[in-house]
Amino acid sequence: MIIAPLECLVVFGLALGVTITACRPADGASSSGSDGSRREAGTSSADSGGPDADVGSETVFHGVTTQSWISHTTPATQQPGAISAEVTSYEAAAGRTVAWVAFANEFSDAGRVFPTAIATVIKGRGATPFIYLNLRSGGLPEPLFTLGAINAGQFDADLGVWADGARDFGSQVIVDWGWEMNIDDAPWNGVHNGGPVEGPQRYRQAFRHIVELMRSRGARNIHWAFHLNLPEHPAEAWNAFESYYPGDDVVDSTGVSIYGAQSPIDESPPSFIALLDAAYPRLLRMAPSKPIMVYEFGTTAGHPVVKPAAWADEALTGLLSRRWPNVRGFAWWNERFQTEYSPGAATEMRLEQIPELGAVFKAHLVDASNLGDRGPLGR
Repeated sequence: MIIAPLECLVVFGLALGVTITACRPADGASSSGSDGSRREAGTSSADSGGPDADVGSETVFHGVTTQSWISHTTPATQQPGAISAEVTSYEAAAGRTVAWVAFANEFSDAGRVFPTAIATVIKGRGATPFIYLNLRSGGLPEPLFTLGAINAGQFDADLGVWADGARDFGSQVIVDWGWEMNIDDAPWNGVHNGGPVEGPQRYRQAFRHIVELMRSRGARNIHWAFHLNLPEHPAEAWNAFESYYPGDDVVDSTGVSIYGAQSPIDESPPSFIALLDAAYPRLLRMAPSKPIMVYEFGTTAGHPVVKPAAWADEALTGLLSRRWPNVRGFAWWNERFQTEYSPGAATEMRLEQIPELGAVFKAHLVDASNLGDRGPLGR
């Protein structure tokens, strides 16, 4: 794909802790779809009235995670092309372009180096790379990349090389290490790392260790995400997400995962509104100066009670009406997968495969005046 030359204007930066750059094609150049305009996917800047330079404190940003997000299922060498094609398909179904694209960098099988190839493809689309930095090798408890080992510096050399790659990449990336730490499915949860007292403490120390090491290598272009899950499990006071928070000085945004039905046989899937209503005041008390993101949300087709179109309609209505004013972004989990507890019924969350869900996204997103599209988060 040929990317047209762009002229860019930095128009916003404080609320997200990142720089939003609104871009337009240079004089005489045709749009490639990677500018900062507010428009329907598949249209040009001319079709939508030109670039959007009205990015401000009311803007909400829209991201996605797609089928090939992880190298366990799509080899790392194939991910750049696969992810780009999937984002194109998602944007067509959703009716809008995305501001960030998420994928995992698995130390166990994708190599312990910054994923430049994938990040470059995402940047070329005009979006910001969102990287799940996964120091894990499989199994619970984690046998190799333990919090204790991280804190002891056993992976400092690898993390330093990774940081050098991030620094040399130049433009901004969002990095999410230790995500969903407040559920015991996560290898970095306290249950697997010393228990109720030691576990959250080790997590906070590891988070700070990784951030400080990478900053010491000059990787100041990393936006650090603190990413929790709703609901918490175990639902005990010691495992509250606040117990894991490492401090404002090493966090740029806080964020949540909220899912409805994760398989067609889930019992009593939660309401998006109810979960975020309950967590929002806690997030504000914990980190009042930090923007909040819905880093993951989704629900499957095929559930007998929870219908994806209705569930997403409720969520998008709340997000775009600014029901939660500090929530500044959201990303749909656009994947089909099989869960071990539902072997006979696949989970399907892809907009392209659920027409009524795609219709809901288009109804909310196409004409949303406060939705920030392209214009990378950073330069």
